[in-house]
Amino acid sequence: MGLKRIVTVALTAFVLVSVGYVIYTEGASRATPGPETVPASDTAGNDDAVVYAYYFHGNVRCVTCKNIEANMRQVVEENFADEVKNGSLVMNVLNIDEPVNEHFVKDFELAHNGVVLVVRKGTEVVRFEELAKVWELTQEPETMRDYLTDATLGFLGSAAS
Repeated sequence: MGLKRIVTVALTAFVLVSVGYVIYTEGASRATPGPETVPASDTAGNDDAVVYAYYFHGNVRCVTCKNIEANMRQVVEENFADEVKNGSLVMNVLNIDEPVNEHFVKDFELAHNGVVLVVRKGTEVVRFEELAKVWELTQEPETMRDYLTDATLGFLGSAAS
């Protein structure tokens, strides 16, 4: 009888700690501020092209999804601080399970979470590309960051011309 009670208490404690950890980590990830973004309307005229680096996720986020977002943030913060500051690059992390963001699934033909680069002139989308290769590079973070950097540079170059 004593062993059964010990196992029950131990399993209950494990479940409670696990649930608490999930709640804590989800709350911490939502509270963590991203890179500063400058709205394009504050810095660019209506005719200026702006590159948007979107990271789209759902309500449930795995470790891999969080790592892709972290690599994208690192690339933007370390390699494109000037572009963020002058408004030619804006990074947004959006939950596509929220009703206000559902249109992005259709707009950018999203099948899953991921990174999408977009060139906009005013409200018009000039070009967009989902960077699906990030999923192939999840075990190679440095290669992933190089891929994200090169793609972002390409979009910034096309926006400038």
